[in-house]
Order: sequence, then C-alpha cells, then structure tokens
Amino acid sequence: MSFRISKQQLETQEAIAREDFRRSLSNNLTEAYPDYSPQQRDHILEECLRFAATADIITEHGLTSLAYVSFAHGSCIANNPLFRTAQKLTVARTGNTEAVACALYEALG
Repeated sequence: MSFRISKQQLETQEAIAREDFRRSLSNNLTEAYPDYSPQQRDHILEECLRFAATADIITEHGLTSLAYVSFAHGSCIANNPLFRTAQKLTVARTGNTEAVACALYEALG
C-alpha cells in the first residue's frame, strides 16, 4: 500500500500548524503581559512574525524568543537599531539567525 500526500495537503497542514502556533503564542503572551490591549498585542506579534519571515527565524523557540523579548521591550525588538546590528554581526560570524533573540530571551530569565 502506498501513501502519498499532495503538495496542497502539505501546504494546508503547514498553514494549520502555523496558525495553531500563532494562537498559542498569542495566548501565552496575553497571560505573561496582560497590560497590552488586544490591538497592541496583535500589532507587536504581527511585526515579529513579519521580521522572522525575512530574517529566517523559523523555529518555535526562535519565534517565541523574538516575541517575548519584543513584549518586554514594548515593541518589536527588530525595530531597535542595536538589535539589528547585533543580528547582522551574529549572522555574519556564525550563520545563526536566531542566536540574538534566543540569548535575549534567556536573559529575561
């Protein structure tokens, strides 16, 4: 018996997984940062996800790190010039696109 998954089925499953993760992350951020309005939360989270897509931050840990650091900062950390500089230098030296966000997240403790 052969089992095949079409490209469309795979894309649908990926979209569902992305939305499930986004919803879960949003719920966790709501609990951790209750002072943000739903509009503020959605705005910061969408900025983080847009940046992550362009910066090749693709793991759940990397995305979670970026989001939590951004919420602690009060806006998407990717808009901070120091973060951008650290990101560029780290990627150039190590190739690790998630290292800066993850290190900052770990520092939040």
